[in-house]
Amino acid sequence: MAEGAKQRGLAVIGLLSKAHCEQAKPAHPSGKKLIDVADVVLDNGAPVGDSLLAIDGCRHKTGPFSTIGGAMVMNMLRCEVGGPIGRARHRAGIPAKPPVRRQPDRGRGAGILLCPVRAARRTALRASRRAGGVSPPLNHGPTSG
Repeated sequence: MAEGAKQRGLAVIGLLSKAHCEQAKPAHPSGKKLIDVADVVLDNGAPVGDSLLAIDGCRHKTGPFSTIGGAMVMNMLRCEVGGPIGRARHRAGIPAKPPVRRQPDRGRGAGILLCPVRAARRTALRASRRAGGVSPPLNHGPTSG
């Protein structure tokens, strides 16, 4: 999938365990791993084998970390991107609230940031239109002739 995205001119961001990926054998026929193809690598911090907890008398560990580490990285990205989106919207004269959707089943005021990349593109498009400029491209892929 990552190589297909690269062939279409898209950036590839890999969320993986560097420790595990660096020692693992490639499963892809090309001999490449995600860490070899990705333009940006985000390390979820999981150890080799992914498990954290040793159990007395058991040969194997349990307690996978990659799900927790991956979720933490994604939530940190949402928080990090929310500020710049809000500031860009404010400078463009657009109400400066990031695209957050309330989650009614999670209590009052709880929410998640929705698609920060899409929101950033919309903000850039609106700002460009207000300034009378040319609209920025809406994707990073190759342009068709």
